[in-house]
Amino acid sequence: MHLEEFSEGSSFLHRADPRLKIFVFSIFSVLCATATGLKT
Repeated sequence: MHLEEFSEGSSFLHRADPRLKIFVFSIFSVLCATATGLKT
């Protein structure tokens, strides 16, 4: 499987600063982990 084809792009997510992506992902992960209203 060749993953390099997915790393190229010109969308907002591809152009965003890697630190911003890590920060947003961390916040989203904490929100998902602490959510009490979700049914599993």
